[in-house]
Amino acid sequence: MNANKLILGTAQLGLNYGIANKIGKPTKGESFNIMKFAVESGISYFDTAYSYGDSEIVIGKFFESYGEYRDKVNIITKMPAFGGRIITEKLINKYFFESLGRLNKESVYCYMIHDFNDIINNSDIIGKVFLSLKKKGFIKKIGVSVYNNSQIKYLLENFEFDLIQLPINIFDQRLVVSGILHDLKKKGIEIHARSVFLQGLIFLDKNSLPLSLSRAMPYIKKLEKISSQLDMTKEEIALLFVNSINEIDKIVVGVEKIEQLRRNIDTLNKVRIFEKSKDSIHFDSFFIRDEDIVNPTKWGVVHGNF
Repeated sequence: MNANKLILGTAQLGLNYGIANKIGKPTKGESFNIMKFAVESGISYFDTAYSYGDSEIVIGKFFESYGEYRDKVNIITKMPAFGGRIITEKLINKYFFESLGRLNKESVYCYMIHDFNDIINNSDIIGKVFLSLKKKGFIKKIGVSVYNNSQIKYLLENFEFDLIQLPINIFDQRLVVSGILHDLKKKGIEIHARSVFLQGLIFLDKNSLPLSLSRAMPYIKKLEKISSQLDMTKEEIALLFVNSINEIDKIVVGVEKIEQLRRNIDTLNKVRIFEKSKDSIHFDSFFIRDEDIVNPTKWGVVHGNF
């Protein structure tokens, strides 16, 4: 199984998240079952954040109930977004150790800067505190979450980091065509793809697509057409597209139900089938260059920096 390529994104376990989410936040029992299934299927990374509602708390409670899984799971969590305001060493440490306590962990795999703007005004203090946490063994990697090419270029020139989370999906190929992924790899940066289903946009149809995103409909229809021709779901094509990008180390997927996670895992076991068909798909024809569509922060509703 290829489940080890996946990271369980837990924003959905802490709040109502995603434009196509009609289920809402899972119950505590449902969340525990999802996490238990993930670990037993070979997923060893959970992605969360201080800002994901009570996601960290739910994970911590899970480790209390299933202590045998605590050391099997690598946690990636994120500092709260301060919107570029000046922050202090004391404040960074406060939120980090609160996260550790909520997660019921003694250390995490990666601690991330959630808002790129915080680096612009606080790079020295963030770098100092994060490096100290790393040297003391509280974190293994320093991470950053970004949205676009210019942010990555700034980071490569001005900030030392080990891991990056960035948006890549069949509709948003900006970072693929720019060549920036190759630059990151040359630096030895671990790359995690997020928003692989564009917060659920690929699952919508003409009856559920918001008017503000109507320009995405031709691309969704095109995906539906190729899905029918290849006898593969839109979900499978979208996930396998991201999986086929050589520079991507891990893929973050968020779910509200075990069935969704099971489908994601099953999809990665269809790589050989996909390899035979991918040359006929012409992925570049799905590339939406309108950032108002591919960047959820521009959708006019509050989705958060996930």
